[in-house]
Amino acid sequence: MATQKKKPERVRSVSLLPIPDWGHADDYVKRIGTLQAQIAEAELEADEKIAAIKADLQEDTREKFESIDLNLRSLEAFAEKHPDDFGKARSKKLAFGTLGWRKGTSIKITPEKTLELLMKFPVHIRKLCIRIKQEVNKDGLSTLTDEQLATLKARREETDVFFVEPFIVEAVEHKK
Repeated sequence: MATQKKKPERVRSVSLLPIPDWGHADDYVKRIGTLQAQIAEAELEADEKIAAIKADLQEDTREKFESIDLNLRSLEAFAEKHPDDFGKARSKKLAFGTLGWRKGTSIKITPEKTLELLMKFPVHIRKLCIRIKQEVNKDGLSTLTDEQLATLKARREETDVFFVEPFIVEAVEHKK
């Protein structure tokens, strides 16, 4: 009989900050609020830097995208003037790539009207053409009794969740 290896126990840190009274507890709440404000400020600064980098990137690449577009339109016009060079093919292989035409299909709809009109079709067509994402609605389940939940292999679990809400007024203003 093989011996089973015992799972190593998870070691938890037991170090906590000493809180001798409510005054110290209030200081820790203040510290949490201050740290949250600092995090929000750092996130705002990061968002501003990211926005600036994206703006610079857009400016740096604008001419490149315009050049790509001009090249594409020019190649399309050239290919349209030389249809015989394609033979029966819809594309032509060159040394640095392939160009030509592909079949492209798209369906244009008016979402509300199309859905409304689809509802008049037979069920088998509706099932094919209407996508419905099914998932459990926990808000709905919360309205059921515990007995009803049990029949669904679900249960209500209530816990006391500790919270801290600092009253810090130096909240970071979001710059626009």
